[in-house]
Amino acid sequence: NAGAHALERYLEVPSAFGIPLEKPRTPLPEGTMPAGWPEREDAVVVHPWSRGKGKSLEPAVLEALCAALAPSPVVLVGVRNGVSVPRGEHITDLSARTTLPELVWLLR
Repeated sequence: NAGAHALERYLEVPSAFGIPLEKPRTPLPEGTMPAGWPEREDAVVVHPWSRGKGKSLEPAVLEALCAALAPSPVVLVGVRNGVSVPRGEHITDLSARTTLPELVWLLR
C-alpha cells in the first residue's frame, strides 16, 4: 500500500508470509513533567518539525494553527533547526528542551 505510513507498510510484511501479528504493546513509564509546562489540562502539544523534505509545517501554517488553537495553551516540541517560532501568550516553546521521559509525560 504505497499510500500507507511506513510503519503500517512494515507491519504488513509478516502477514504476507502468513505470520500473525499481535497488537503491539508499548508499556511506557509515567514520565516527568517538563519545566515550563502550562498548568492547564487543555494544552495542545504540537511537533511541527521533522527531518525530511516536505515533512515539517511551513512557518505560516504553524502560525495559523497556533492562532486557531487560541486561547488553549499550545506547547511546541521537537527540534526546529533555526526556524522561527510563533509568538503569543498562549504559546510555550519547549523545542529542543525536552527529554524522552518529558515527551512521554506530555503525550499522556
